[in-house]
Amino acid sequence: MRLDEAAIEAELRRRPEWVREDEKWIVRRYRFPSFPAAMAFAQAVGEIAEAAGHHPLIAVDYRAVTLRLSSWQAGGLTALDFDLADRFDAAYRRFVPEERPAERAIDLNADVGEAAGEAAALELELLSHLSSVNVACGFHAGDPDGMVRTVRAALAAGVAVGAHPGLPDRFGFGRRWMDLAPAEIEAIVLYQLGALAALVRAEGGRLAHVKPHGALYNRAADDPAVAAAIVRSVLKFDAGLFLYALAGSALERAAREAGLRVVREGFADRAYTADGRLLSRRDPRAVHRDPIRIRAQALHLAAGEAFPSAEGTPVRVAVDSICLHGDTPEAVAHARAVRATLEAAGFAVRPPGGG
Repeated sequence: MRLDEAAIEAELRRRPEWVREDEKWIVRRYRFPSFPAAMAFAQAVGEIAEAAGHHPLIAVDYRAVTLRLSSWQAGGLTALDFDLADRFDAAYRRFVPEERPAERAIDLNADVGEAAGEAAALELELLSHLSSVNVACGFHAGDPDGMVRTVRAALAAGVAVGAHPGLPDRFGFGRRWMDLAPAEIEAIVLYQLGALAALVRAEGGRLAHVKPHGALYNRAADDPAVAAAIVRSVLKFDAGLFLYALAGSALERAAREAGLRVVREGFADRAYTADGRLLSRRDPRAVHRDPIRIRAQALHLAAGEAFPSAEGTPVRVAVDSICLHGDTPEAVAHARAVRATLEAAGFAVRPPGGG
C-alpha cells in the first residue's frame, strides 16, 4: 500500500542518507574504494531485489552506485521500498566496513544579531546547532547593546564569531545596492570590523572571520572592484581572518589572489541556478521551506555532490561552509535537523581552522 506524506517523511528522517526525488522515488548514492567492489555491490542489490520481487533502478558510475526505489504498481513509495533501503544499506556495510573517511569536516554558519525581541531570542537558540556565526555590525542591522549580547552568547556556546558588515541602509536591511566608490566600501567595512572586534575582545574572545552581508555580498560575487575593496579592508585590518565568499565568485578569486584564507560558502535553504549562482530573492522559489529538501541539499553541498537547480538540472557547488538563515520560524528546527543529518553522514561540524 502506498504511504502517505507523513509516513514518508517519518521514514526519511530515520534514513538521512536517502533523499526524495520527483515525489515517487527515494535515492541514495554509495561510494566504493574500487570498481570491482561497486560491481559486486550492484550484483548483491540485484539478488536482494529479485528475491523481494522488486525492481530498483541501479546505476554504476565507476566507483559509485546510485539506487532509486519506488513501487510502480502502488504508484509511489511503500513500506517495501524503505525495507529494501535498509537491506541495501546493510549490504553496503558488508562491502565497505569503514564506509566514510575519518576526517570530513564542514562548517555550519548563520547570520545573527539582526533581529529584536522574540526574533532575537530565536537567533540565540540557533547557536547550539552551529559552529560559526556572523554578527551584524550596526550598519544594516544591530546596535552596540545587541552586538554585545550576541557576542557573549556565541562565545559561551563555543562557536566562532565573525563580522557581518553591510551597507549603511537599515531601512532596506542592506539588501539594496548603493552607488559607493571602492574607497567608501573599504572604509565602511573597516569601520564595522573594528567595532565588532573590539566588543569580541572585551568579552575575552577573538574575531575569527568576515562575511559581507546582503547587497554587498551579492555585488562582490560579480564585481571585481567591490570584491577588491572588501579584500583590501580585511588585509589592512587582520590578514589572518578567514573571509567567507560565495563559492566560485569574484570575491573568492580576489581573496585567494591576495593570499587570504577563503571559506567557500553554500546555502542549504536557497535555490541555485544551473550555473551555480543563488536564485534572486525576487523569485518565489528562492528560499526552500521543505525540511527534507533542506537536509538533502546540505548533505549534497557538504559531500560535493550534485543536487537539483531551480531549473531542475543538476548543479554541483564545492563548499567549506553551509549557511542557514535564522530569519524564519522554522530556523531552529532546520538547523537541528541539518546538523544531525551531517553528523549521521560522518561529517564533523566545526568552524574553519578547527575552532
